[in-house]
Amino acid sequence: MPLEHDGWMILTRRLMLFFFSLAIANELVWRMMSEAAWVNFKTFGLTAAIFVFFMTQGKLFRDYGIKET
Repeated sequence: MPLEHDGWMILTRRLMLFFFSLAIANELVWRMMSEAAWVNFKTFGLTAAIFVFFMTQGKLFRDYGIKET
Protein backbone atom coordinates (compact mmCIF):
# COMPACT_ATOMS: atom_id res chain seq x y z
CA MET A 1 0.00 0.00 0.00
CA PRO A 2 1.62 3.23 -1.05
CA LEU A 3 1.06 5.71 1.81
CA GLU A 4 2.83 8.85 2.86
CA HIS A 5 4.95 8.64 6.00
CA ASP A 6 2.35 10.47 8.12
CA GLY A 7 -0.32 8.06 6.93
CA TRP A 8 1.77 5.06 7.97
CA MET A 9 2.36 6.57 11.41
CA ILE A 10 -1.36 7.19 11.95
CA LEU A 11 -2.26 3.70 10.74
CA THR A 12 0.40 2.13 12.96
CA ARG A 13 -0.89 3.92 16.06
CA ARG A 14 -4.48 2.99 15.26
CA LEU A 15 -3.53 -0.65 14.72
CA MET A 16 -1.62 -0.70 18.01
CA LEU A 17 -4.62 0.64 19.93
CA PHE A 18 -7.02 -1.63 18.07
CA PHE A 19 -5.08 -4.83 18.76
CA PHE A 20 -4.47 -3.82 22.36
CA SER A 21 -8.24 -3.35 22.74
CA LEU A 22 -8.87 -6.74 21.15
CA ALA A 23 -6.44 -8.36 23.59
CA ILE A 24 -8.28 -6.83 26.55
CA ALA A 25 -11.65 -7.86 25.11
CA ASN A 26 -10.35 -11.40 24.57
CA GLU A 27 -9.20 -11.64 28.19
CA LEU A 28 -12.53 -10.34 29.48
CA VAL A 29 -14.57 -12.76 27.36
CA TRP A 30 -12.27 -15.66 28.24
CA ARG A 31 -12.54 -15.02 31.98
CA MET A 32 -16.20 -14.00 32.26
CA MET A 33 -18.03 -16.20 29.75
CA SER A 34 -18.33 -19.85 28.86
CA GLU A 35 -15.80 -21.59 26.67
CA ALA A 36 -18.36 -21.83 23.85
CA ALA A 37 -18.99 -18.08 23.99
CA TRP A 38 -15.25 -17.43 23.94
CA VAL A 39 -14.78 -19.67 20.88
CA ASN A 40 -17.62 -17.87 19.09
CA PHE A 41 -16.08 -14.52 20.01
CA LYS A 42 -12.67 -15.59 18.70
CA THR A 43 -14.12 -17.09 15.53
CA PHE A 44 -16.73 -14.54 14.52
CA GLY A 45 -16.33 -11.48 16.75
CA LEU A 46 -12.65 -10.85 16.14
CA THR A 47 -12.97 -11.52 12.42
CA ALA A 48 -15.85 -9.04 12.15
CA ALA A 49 -13.97 -6.48 14.26
CA ILE A 50 -10.90 -6.64 12.02
CA PHE A 51 -13.07 -6.31 8.91
CA VAL A 52 -14.93 -3.30 10.33
CA PHE A 53 -11.68 -1.68 11.48
CA PHE A 54 -10.12 -1.79 8.03
CA MET A 55 -13.32 -0.64 6.35
CA THR A 56 -13.31 2.43 8.60
CA GLN A 57 -9.74 3.27 7.56
CA GLY A 58 -10.78 4.13 4.01
CA LYS A 59 -10.56 7.87 4.63
CA LEU A 60 -6.99 7.46 5.85
CA PHE A 61 -6.03 5.55 2.69
CA ARG A 62 -7.76 8.16 0.54
CA ASP A 63 -6.15 11.15 2.28
CA TYR A 64 -2.61 9.78 2.64
CA GLY A 65 -2.40 7.48 -0.35
CA ILE A 66 0.31 8.20 -2.88
CA LYS A 67 -1.31 8.84 -6.24
CA GLU A 68 0.23 7.09 -9.22
CA THR A 69 0.74 9.33 -12.23
